[in-house]
Amino acid sequence: MTIAKYLHALNILYEHQEWELKIWTIKLKEAEVEAQALRIDVLMINSQLLAMREEKEQNKQELQKALERPQQKKRSEKRKRRAY
Repeated sequence: MTIAKYLHALNILYEHQEWELKIWTIKLKEAEVEAQALRIDVLMINSQLLAMREEKEQNKQELQKALERPQQKKRSEKRKRRAY
């Protein structure tokens, strides 16, 4: 009789561990799906960041050109004044 109780207890323990393993497997799959979604988000954000950096650089160059124009006009006006 004690062997039967022991085997029954082992069977219950095995079933419990089997269910626990299934739960952890499901959690692992969910975590993998979430990680993949986060990787995609990071790639999209990096792409947007690259585009924003390029736009920033372009705006910076345009601003520098715009700031140089008035100085060039002033210089040419000074040269014209000196010529008279």
